[in-house]
Amino acid sequence: MLDMPIAMELASFSPLTTHAVVLAGGAGSRITPLPSSSIPKALLPIANRPMIFYALFSIHRAHIPSASVFVSAEFRNQIETYVNEIYVKDPLVKALQWSLTCEFLVRDEEGGTADALRILDGADAHATTLVVLSSDYVGNISIERVLQHHIDTLATATVTLVRQKCTPVQVPKQKGKASKKPAQSSTYSVTNYAMLSDEHRLLALISPSDLTNNKVIVRPTLTRRYDSIKLCSDMYDPHVYVFHKMTVRYVLRLFPAISSVRFDLVPYLARRQHTLQRTAETLDWPYPGEQLVVNALVLDATSTYAKRANTVEHFLATNAEVASGCINTFLSPSDDPPERPKKGKKSERKLPFVTAGEKVSVSPDSAVAHNVTAGHRTSVKKSVVGPNCKLGSNVKINGCVLMQGVVLEDGVNLSSCVVCDDAVIGHNSTLKDCRVAAGIVVSPESEVSDKDFTGAQEDVYGLGDIEFV
Repeated sequence: MLDMPIAMELASFSPLTTHAVVLAGGAGSRITPLPSSSIPKALLPIANRPMIFYALFSIHRAHIPSASVFVSAEFRNQIETYVNEIYVKDPLVKALQWSLTCEFLVRDEEGGTADALRILDGADAHATTLVVLSSDYVGNISIERVLQHHIDTLATATVTLVRQKCTPVQVPKQKGKASKKPAQSSTYSVTNYAMLSDEHRLLALISPSDLTNNKVIVRPTLTRRYDSIKLCSDMYDPHVYVFHKMTVRYVLRLFPAISSVRFDLVPYLARRQHTLQRTAETLDWPYPGEQLVVNALVLDATSTYAKRANTVEHFLATNAEVASGCINTFLSPSDDPPERPKKGKKSERKLPFVTAGEKVSVSPDSAVAHNVTAGHRTSVKKSVVGPNCKLGSNVKINGCVLMQGVVLEDGVNLSSCVVCDDAVIGHNSTLKDCRVAAGIVVSPESEVSDKDFTGAQEDVYGLGDIEFV
């Protein structure tokens, strides 16, 4: 039996029947010590734009008219002010020439992501479809494409997966075997095991931590129902989901124990699609079509960039990749790809500093914000430098993120570090793989690797005797 009103409603899809949900209430426990009492995770910078910009822009670009942004009570005013006063004035947003209306809802800190969907405040009244993103999502996935796939297949839920690229790694040479070139293998980080049918039905999405004795258990109902099942370990889940609104509302009302979208709601729907059919007992389930369908839209990493900046490692990598221009075409309001910066001679390039000394260099894959000063012989490579930073002379920065107001004194050498707002690194210090919390002062001539600087400030001194060219 077919629920015709719902099926016909979905067939006439347009962005105007879609409502977006952005989950921005997380505390960022996996990315400490970067968030602080003054800066929530959602406003941490990615290539000098707040992290939440990229989720909002993806929704906005898809012509979706409205979004509910779930925030913590502590940071509601900050995030609301950014969206209503700063996001709307961004040149990329103004170029879209249509509006996105956002409401801000406080998410219970004890609740999960699915709990947030239970308290949608009526802004989604017009919608038949919900698209759900995390505020730490950064990428160039076309939300229109995901929505169209969802509608075309009469799906109850659509999960976007990105097939990861393999990274070459060196393989140790075996004794007694000579070779001209070192042996190489390919690897990727396993974040999920996705069980798919030939038609890309998502049969299960399993986290490595949920394996039973390092084994994936396949239910007999699946082997009886599907002739072929693929188990994929190279699928990355960037948390871009689409749901049939009425079904999700029904399920969440029926099962209050469902708390997480990723770990409860999606697995539950994936399981039930094998056992739930239209019968006299289940006619009140409002899913479209003759059966509940959970689909996977599988995208290739060669043409798709998608990452969650939810760890320090991913935060650094995402900053570097976005600063290098990996999603410039997606961000550009024009259909034409933006021009790449000309290589030319270093002397011909305009340096992005308010004032700069002699022999200062910035690599093309770096991003430097406004009102930054640099002393003599300072080098910035593969890094993001926030506004109002002061870089002394003989400073070397490689693969780093400096947030706003950071001071690096003369002779500082940083590699793969994150330095938060208003921190000071004392002269002739060398830091590698370190995280420096907001306002911290690192002692001069420190040589440290892999450390979180979060404690009481060391050697606090005035900045009046620091001279910048």
